[in-house]
Amino acid sequence: MNFNLSLVFSSILWFLSLPPYGFSFLSILAFALPLLYIKSATFKNIVLYSYFFTAIFQFLEYWWIAKVISKYGNINLILAIFLTILLSFYLGLFLYFYYLLLKIFVNRYGNSGLIFAPFIYPLFEWLKGKLFGGFPWWDLGYSISTNSYLLQNVRLFGILGLTFLGMMLSVSLSLIILQRKERITIIFTLFTIFLLISAFIYGYHSKKEVYSGKTITAGVIEPHIPQDKKWDPEFRHEIINKIEKLSGNFKKNKMDIIVLPESSIPVEWGIDKEFDQKFIEISKNLSTNLIFGAVFEDENGIYNGAIVLNREGKIINNYKKNHLVPFGEYVPFEKHLPFLAPIVESVGSFTSGTSLSPIKIESVNYGITICYETIFPDLIRGQVKEGAEVLVNLSNDAWYEGTPAKVQHFLIDRVRCVETKRFLIRSANGGVSGIVSPDGEIISSTRKNEPSSCKGDAIKLNEKTLFVQIGHTYLIVFVIVLVASLIMVPRKSMPGSGDKNQGNH
Repeated sequence: MNFNLSLVFSSILWFLSLPPYGFSFLSILAFALPLLYIKSATFKNIVLYSYFFTAIFQFLEYWWIAKVISKYGNINLILAIFLTILLSFYLGLFLYFYYLLLKIFVNRYGNSGLIFAPFIYPLFEWLKGKLFGGFPWWDLGYSISTNSYLLQNVRLFGILGLTFLGMMLSVSLSLIILQRKERITIIFTLFTIFLLISAFIYGYHSKKEVYSGKTITAGVIEPHIPQDKKWDPEFRHEIINKIEKLSGNFKKNKMDIIVLPESSIPVEWGIDKEFDQKFIEISKNLSTNLIFGAVFEDENGIYNGAIVLNREGKIINNYKKNHLVPFGEYVPFEKHLPFLAPIVESVGSFTSGTSLSPIKIESVNYGITICYETIFPDLIRGQVKEGAEVLVNLSNDAWYEGTPAKVQHFLIDRVRCVETKRFLIRSANGGVSGIVSPDGEIISSTRKNEPSSCKGDAIKLNEKTLFVQIGHTYLIVFVIVLVASLIMVPRKSMPGSGDKNQGNH
């Protein structure tokens, strides 16, 4: 097997590791396999051919985007697949440059240079979440986070900390196969085992923590509106009837807050006064604070966001979505790419918000996000740094019906709870809805694949985790390690860097 063929099998293993159908441990093998063959590959071969294979890796993760934009973007399936392939080639760049940089270290140190992979890969994952708006969807760290004990460690260094641990495991496995008797392999593997055991111990103790503070009785409504009916004028009365019926489930309870999904109202807020009044009456009749998704506008633009009503049914605040979805809420470069015209006609053109400040409802500060904003760790971290005590996410996952994306979306949201040590109240139309604790456990959830509601207690918390305090600043250490190793250490000075005991890979 050669390096590029190993990338093909790596892509298949990665695909088979993805939730909700896959086995997460395969993600370790997916990243370990190419490491066995990178030394034998020429730098020229990687430069000329590997980019195609890293794009395949990404396409097998994001194939579902083609289905979504074809069905709901009202464009031809062939064009949708083409656009998804373009996205895969863009995202594949980060994996491609990871292998190129790693190859430089392997050329310098032999197979022992693989020990730098855990320092390189998280840097490119961080860049993927930042450049051109970013798209930090599922990666190796999230696969590790499916273990509830290892998940707790994101409080220390965020999801990229788990990515680092995952790469340590992949590299250890590779080194054991390639040069198990070398001193560097023994030291590196023992250190990886130490980190893994320490992570399990930390996770075990973290999950035993008992939370104390002001208790919020929260309700969640998931009306389960099909995406193709959500904005249908003939369906709007059925939507409000569903919401009114589900809200009736809370009549016997004194609720502090009820949360509805993104775009709960099938018309822009303020356009249909009679329709708006229905939501006001729900809030007044239940004497509860109400947070619901809506499209609204002011003198600066039209927003996808959330409106907050108090117990008297009065608007007390709103949240304007900061991070808009490309090709869903705006079309990037639409003026320069005329072939995107079919998409422009079918998506909104929203204005992005600019504030991450939490919204105070009575005595609690809520950090509100809309849909995929939760995939950006620094956005949620920013809200908590500004004082958010409970997280609220409003989403519309009906877009992803029939794809793995809605489960992956929830699992990503769950990581944000643990990173920031906050309760999450999540209402996702067509997706996983409920209340999640700071250790990632679901306290209460709505029924799957049908209109339903649930209630549970969330607790106001103020403690700031290490990750909230330092963010990703530790990545500077990774850069220093890499630069120093290239500049200061003589060529092939590490044990195991020669050809002896390198295996036939």
